[in-house]
Amino acid sequence: KALGPMIRRKPRDSDRGEGVQLTQDGEFVGRAAELVGVKKGGELFPIELSLTDWTSDGDQFYSAIIRDLTEPHAAQERAMRQDRLAAVGQLVAGIAPNFSNILAAIILHSEMVLGSFELSRRDEDRIRTILKQAERGAFLTRQILDFGRQSAMEPDLVNVAQFMAELVRALTPGLQEAIKLSVVARDEGWFVNADPSRLRQAIINLAQNAKEAMSEGGELRLELDSLLLKPEDTPPMSELAPGRWIRIRVVDTGRGIAEQDLP
Repeated sequence: KALGPMIRRKPRDSDRGEGVQLTQDGEFVGRAAELVGVKKGGELFPIELSLTDWTSDGDQFYSAIIRDLTEPHAAQERAMRQDRLAAVGQLVAGIAPNFSNILAAIILHSEMVLGSFELSRRDEDRIRTILKQAERGAFLTRQILDFGRQSAMEPDLVNVAQFMAELVRALTPGLQEAIKLSVVARDEGWFVNADPSRLRQAIINLAQNAKEAMSEGGELRLELDSLLLKPEDTPPMSELAPGRWIRIRVVDTGRGIAEQDLP
């Protein structure tokens, strides 16, 4: 937008057509300036203008080189975002382990109290509440460490149908009454070797997104089935090797993703 008031077209007296004249002499000449360009469709995009001038036969001429800065700016933004994430990761690496140690002490002493004292039902419920919240805090800490790439994978043998049933019980209290939660799964003794906490978090994240997309209610459905991938088949994901896979689908009747955001 700075280009508008500084450069304008002016009719020439000669038969050379129109020229370009600076109304603020020298402000752009001999250096590069970042401006905003406008595409045919009206979309704005960053550009770099390099302007030089020269004189010939008493006339002054200007030559402009315009470079599209869209990709360089995007690369710079990606680099800045990576730097910010790295800084957060370093902060997490320093704080989360100490926080995890504090929670471990709370969990240990809560379990010792439950096992060593004759408590009233009311006091026992209070201690169990402390224990439950501390375990939840420890789970969240593991998620934070996952974000900072500081935690190790802890794969275990998971009965997927049983896992899904337990997950539904955990999800139900957090859903509004207008959202119907259902599970379509057959218990055929399907087992996978996976980190249960990460698998759980992946599905909870999808369910949370579905909930936000159904502000007026709808249906949230968890589907479980198996997939036999033969060598001649085209895999649904490029990294899937031939063999038997377990497929978990999270389906909702929400508003979906905007068409321009799907890529």
